[in-house]
Amino acid sequence: MANLRLRQILVEICSDLGSDDLEKLKFLLRDVTGSAKLEMATMAIDIFSAIEKNKHVALHDGSYLAECFSLIGRIDLVRKLELDPRRVEVGMETDPRLFPFRILLYKISEDLSDKEFEQLKYHSSKALGIKRGQLQKVKHVFDLFVLLEKNLLIFPASINVLKDMLKALNRGDLLELVDEYQAKYPHLIDGENNTDSLNINGATQTLESPVVDQYPSLPSRPQNGGPQTNEPSPMHAYEMNAFPRGFCVIINNNNFYPQSGFGCRVGSDEDA
Repeated sequence: MANLRLRQILVEICSDLGSDDLEKLKFLLRDVTGSAKLEMATMAIDIFSAIEKNKHVALHDGSYLAECFSLIGRIDLVRKLELDPRRVEVGMETDPRLFPFRILLYKISEDLSDKEFEQLKYHSSKALGIKRGQLQKVKHVFDLFVLLEKNLLIFPASINVLKDMLKALNRGDLLELVDEYQAKYPHLIDGENNTDSLNINGATQTLESPVVDQYPSLPSRPQNGGPQTNEPSPMHAYEMNAFPRGFCVIINNNNFYPQSGFGCRVGSDEDA
């Protein structure tokens, strides 16, 4: 499909997308363009324009957006792109344009109830140490997953925290999705220790009750051959009461090793 024809179709599609559709597209496209641009987008045309600026995303045939439309249940828009919905669905299973981890998070988020969402927020505060002020801004499961990603608690190569959360919800069906992802993309997994961090005294802790801290302080190195202690190491925190405090170095990464599971993130230029 020629670029001009695709642009004409996208302009027509803009009026067919509601606010709920836009929020779903923003989440699915986080790996493609800068998060700042997506957060500011109020119309579909803003999202499409941001994607088009990423030279690494092939939009010439509309297949990338077609996967998004298929996932959010807008098969009518896949057809408007003049593509076969069945072929798009098969393509996502065999060689997806979207990042597999993003697809996984989307499928999980769409199958969680409001009650389960609140339970996950509680878990994020008590077991994962997410600050209450940050959680107050979380209005949707998408927001929660993005927050966990920013805190490096979940990402393509690290899924144990995600699995623990689903185990605590007793959502074996969603755990199967994670297991399928792990089996299908083993090169993306970093060999995590698959211990059940929420398994307490042989029983899985549920999210209705308080959860014990699953990240206790690491024992400090024994001195002169003495026993280990549970005192936190002074290397785990940077003292902020000195003046001047020194310099902060921000590393802006656009390109990542393939095994990391991250694609090219040109949007990081905007965020930095």
